[in-house]
Amino acid sequence: MGSADWMTRNLDHRIEVITPILDKDVYSRIRKMIQFQLDDTIKARIIDQDQKNNYVTSSTNHRAQLETISGI
Repeated sequence: MGSADWMTRNLDHRIEVITPILDKDVYSRIRKMIQFQLDDTIKARIIDQDQKNNYVTSSTNHRAQLETISGI
């Protein structure tokens, strides 16, 4: 797990740290939090080829912030 994205400003002017997640329970909780973010349909957006930043439309409501608070 690490904190950086692969942008020049992060790699050239900072020290970035990564670490393995060895505890299975911690790993499971982190994966669950990531899945909440990927499933979000409230604040989620799609950037298309024209760089338009439209909200995701869905028939289900998944709010990552609330699911993170109540689901962990």
